Amino acid sequence: MLGYVNESCVGGETALRFVDTARLRTLDTVPLLPNGTIEATRWLDRRHLLAVVERSDCISDKDTVVYAVDAASQRVVSRTPLRGDVVGVARARGALVLLVAPRNRIGTASLVTVDATGNLRRVALRGISVGIRRPRVIGGTSTLPRTDVPGLTVSGDRAVVVPPEGPVAVVDLATLRVTRHAIRAARSLSKEATGPFRTAVTLADGLIAVTGWNFGFSNGRSRWNGAGVELVDSHTWRFRRIAPGAESVVPAGGILLTTVRAATRSRLTR
Repeated sequence: MLGYVNESCVGGETALRFVDTARLRTLDTVPLLPNGTIEATRWLDRRHLLAVVERSDCISDKDTVVYAVDAASQRVVSRTPLRGDVVGVARARGALVLLVAPRNRIGTASLVTVDATGNLRRVALRGISVGIRRPRVIGGTSTLPRTDVPGLTVSGDRAVVVPPEGPVAVVDLATLRVTRHAIRAARSLSKEATGPFRTAVTLADGLIAVTGWNFGFSNGRSRWNGAGVELVDSHTWRFRRIAPGAESVVPAGGILLTTVRAATRSRLTR
């Protein structure tokens, strides 16, 4: 399956394209909307697919819609509007789990689940900020962008949201009950930092690997540095730091592959 995005805004459409990967042949194309960007897709099972799409008017994004597609019949079975900006996506049993920010600003995070029928449930994560604030021109001066994105992962029947500092939020996906767990003292960011971005990955034995970047500006130039990797034990909520400077992590056959950005290139470590 491939996502096709209409970027020209002159004819065409944003669609999902199903491909036979063995024969490299297009099977069918399912149109979604005239213009927009496919932000994420996830298979819920062998038949049902969800796509998160930002609807656009060719000038700016307007809103977010979650499309449920029946792969057997090659048709859209539901369209679910969603308030806010999707900044994190994970797959749970029978549903897509989304970390949602207020649109174009930083505010209280929400966790949203959407199933194959388009049924949407939502819970606010009080005390966790999230969002992306783009630069604005005020009085002839451009403001700096600001990013605040926690990591999201699903472990069994619960979603875990790990902010750059402060307690972790754990959401029971059956009841949407939220519990908080303190795992560390608050981390102070550098004075020029304009925001952190975190990702989270569930590993074996209840471990969660958290990594990402810290963004900032210095002497008028943008900069970022890897946050390193923190291994969080979801049973005890203790953690330890490994791989200083790493900015991404992928589990592979019992080891963790990380990337560390050097001055001119990235390198792979394990």
